[in-house]
Amino acid sequence: QESLALLVNAQLQSNNEEIEKFQTQQKQLYDLQKILTKQSNLELTDLTKMMTNETILKKFRRRMLVYGLLLDAVEIIGIILAFYFGKRGNDIGVIASVGIMLLVVVFGAFKLSLNYYKAVAYVCPHCGHTFVPSFRTFIFAAHTPKMRRLRCPDCHEKSYCLEVGR
Repeated sequence: QESLALLVNAQLQSNNEEIEKFQTQQKQLYDLQKILTKQSNLELTDLTKMMTNETILKKFRRRMLVYGLLLDAVEIIGIILAFYFGKRGNDIGVIASVGIMLLVVVFGAFKLSLNYYKAVAYVCPHCGHTFVPSFRTFIFAAHTPKMRRLRCPDCHEKSYCLEVGR
């Protein structure tokens, strides 16, 4: 009886996660539909370009993930070295390993963010205008994996804008 209840609960949880995933996809499709409706002069070549850019952006995101994991490895190695030197009583080793690790990780994170910024633009869901925000706005704006809360420079509405490749 308890096993069956656990299985049912697990399936309910799985179903809820799938529903949430589909709702997110549905919202993105509605946003794209709004953009396409407002841009009646959008040609097939423009749509093809958008889809090609999206494919390129997916590959770029995968590369960014790999570089991010490498930065995580550097961070972990720096922490391990700091503990190692700390146990040996080598304060200079601790400071050096933490300092070098922080420099590499902060510089690497900045470089990754800058590269990502240069690869994306945003589409306003209200007017369909494609724009690139300032780097500062890009960094500090609330965001999801494929959208960022920005103010459109064309219609001045602030909302979650769809991320597209440049």
